[in-house]
Amino acid sequence: MPILCALSGIAATPEESEEASAYSDDAPGLPVDWVEVKITRRRSNPRWETLQAVKVNALKQYLAQIPKADRKNARPFVAVQVDASFAALEAQEEYAETLVDTETVYIAPVDRVEGLGAAVAQFAALIGVPVDLFASAGVEGDDGAESDGAEPADDAGGVPVEGETAGA
Repeated sequence: MPILCALSGIAATPEESEEASAYSDDAPGLPVDWVEVKITRRRSNPRWETLQAVKVNALKQYLAQIPKADRKNARPFVAVQVDASFAALEAQEEYAETLVDTETVYIAPVDRVEGLGAAVAQFAALIGVPVDLFASAGVEGDDGAESDGAEPADDAGGVPVEGETAGA
C-alpha cells in the first residue's frame, strides 16, 4: 500500500518507498523526511459493559433462590460461581474492558508541494507540537522564512484561516 500524504494527497515515490523498506528501526517503511502521525484512542467496550450487567443480573437471580436469612453469607460464594461461569467469555479479546483504536497518517516533506509548509504549520500549531518536527532538513517553509512554530502570515494552502473567507 502506498504511503500518501494526509494533507496534500501525494504519494511517496517508488524510490522513497524502496529505500524506506530497508530500514529496520522503530519506523520501518517510513521514507526519509516523511512524518508519521499516529492517533490512539482508548474507549470503553460496550460488550464488556453488557457482560458485567449480565453477571449482576445472574448474581441477583441466584441469590433470589437462597433463603433471605442466608443470602448475606452466601453472596461471596455465589459471586465466585458467577465469575467462574463467565470467565471464558471475559478471557476473549472482544470482551476486553476497553478497546484501542489507532489511525496512522503520513505527511510529505514540506518542500514537495506548494502550500504544504503553511498547512503543516497550522496543523502543528493546532496540536501543540513544534513545526520543526515536520520540516525536512534544510527546509524552512514554503516562503523561506524560518519555521519557529508561529502561524504563517502568507498562503494557508487553500485552507481559510480564522477570520478570513475562502475568497479573501
